[in-house]
Amino acid sequence: RERSNLGLHVVYRCFLEGEDGQAPRFMMSAKKKVVKQSSYYLLSLDMDPDDDRGSEAVVGKIRGNAVGSRYIITDHGIAPDRSVAPSTFRKEFGVVGFEFDSGGPSKIDAWVPFVSASGVPAVWQPDNDDNGMEANIERKRVDGMIFLKNKTPKWDEAHGGHVLNFQGRVTESSVKNFQLCWPEGDDADDVIMQFGRVGKHKFTLDLKFPLAPIQAFAIAVACLDGKIADRKGYELIKRITGSNGGEEKS
Repeated sequence: RERSNLGLHVVYRCFLEGEDGQAPRFMMSAKKKVVKQSSYYLLSLDMDPDDDRGSEAVVGKIRGNAVGSRYIITDHGIAPDRSVAPSTFRKEFGVVGFEFDSGGPSKIDAWVPFVSASGVPAVWQPDNDDNGMEANIERKRVDGMIFLKNKTPKWDEAHGGHVLNFQGRVTESSVKNFQLCWPEGDDADDVIMQFGRVGKHKFTLDLKFPLAPIQAFAIAVACLDGKIADRKGYELIKRITGSNGGEEKS
């Protein structure tokens, strides 16, 4: 993670860990654009990305709502209302939601397109927002999607906080550390993705089928993004209003 002096601009860079002493290999970056009322990131194949949404290096986008309770992950395509060619409409890679819990870590829900056993993903390329993943989730029409949720940490008296077992892959405590698992069934403890801090601006990210690297990276970036719908936002609103109101449910 690289931040500007004022903290208005931030760039995240994702590297593939090297094996047997090999150097890590750069994969992609995410740069936050300053836009009104929401968070917006460009996912790029450039180590030092610019703000050009039309750049050939841009492979995806992350768009958050005003309070940061929900983010939509797409490819580099165009919004349906800005194009007349259906083939150029953006494809949706996933939706991730955050629900702040004053009694503990945030709840994270993630939906991604269904992936067949042979690795072929369902294509979500809506011709308008009402046909997109987010709208269908609101209607509870989730056929063609995979649902993952974060594993609930257990309170540890010795550490004085909620903890998860990262098998040594995460070395520093943070409310942003999380694991995504299947919501229920025999595989409910099977960790599909885990993310956590190993330094002030350094993190580890592990994933496996059915997530693709771009989806996992985008989910991690959405989690790190500053938002009203997390503890810092909650405490800020509490100080300003003197109440606990304001967090939006996802």
